[in-house]
Amino acid sequence: MHVGAEEPNFAQYLPQCCFKLKKSPYLYLMKHLQLTFIVLSFLLYACGSETMPNERELPQAYSGNASAGAFPFETQALSRSTEGCRGDSANCAVFKAAYPLIVSGSPAAQRINDSIRAAVRQAMAVFSATPEEVPDSLESIAEQFLQEYRIAQQEDPGVEMQWIDELEGEVLHQTDTTLSVQLKTYSFAGGAHPNTFVTLMVFDKRSGRKLSLEELVEDMPRLRQLAEQAFRETRDIPQGESLDEAGFFWGEGFQLPEDFAMARDGLLLHYNPYDVAPYVLGPTQFTIPYEKL
Repeated sequence: MHVGAEEPNFAQYLPQCCFKLKKSPYLYLMKHLQLTFIVLSFLLYACGSETMPNERELPQAYSGNASAGAFPFETQALSRSTEGCRGDSANCAVFKAAYPLIVSGSPAAQRINDSIRAAVRQAMAVFSATPEEVPDSLESIAEQFLQEYRIAQQEDPGVEMQWIDELEGEVLHQTDTTLSVQLKTYSFAGGAHPNTFVTLMVFDKRSGRKLSLEELVEDMPRLRQLAEQAFRETRDIPQGESLDEAGFFWGEGFQLPEDFAMARDGLLLHYNPYDVAPYVLGPTQFTIPYEKL
């Protein structure tokens, strides 16, 4: 700008209505532009969030995405062994457990934690014939296991043997409303073979209740159809061949498993040894994608 030059008149570029305002016309222009930006942003968001016509919208419980309000967890651990036990010792008994608990004092979290603790005790109490016989604390179960080992050593002092009772737990997946937990147990306390079992649980995060399959899946006949098909594919049993003749389900026909969980990619179904077949046939596990349910 040259010295002495006349100051430019920007008001001439503004609408005449601006001059009727008591405030500066420049402020009116800025507010007008700001309002235009807000309206355009809203329209762009509305268009971008529109569901595609051929896109199947899954229920919230079937979302494969992790929950934004995920529960925080910490690992609880307990390890006990017999006197003088070393990692390579042939005469040794080891009891080890590590499992997740929610770090929260809410009633729902406490209810879930109580269910996890109870499942851990049930899984590790190898010398309890019924649920009513399971001790109230994991420490008592560990001592019972070690004591049974000492008795076995006294009865057969010349026999070298190693016993183990081990559990590893983890959080499989969380959504906004559900939580899935897995417990894997390996145990050997003499006998013909060790035992390996999986416990799966799905919880309602709002109430802390353990959920059933019927509460997760609306079309149960459809689930049974998909599950049997997946079971046959996993076990290489052709359609039309009897499951009983193939060695499964004890002649009672196809059954859904007791252990299930919501994994990231779909509904996880697990059959433990002895659930539907002899131990020698091992476990059966497969996942049904959510979009098929």
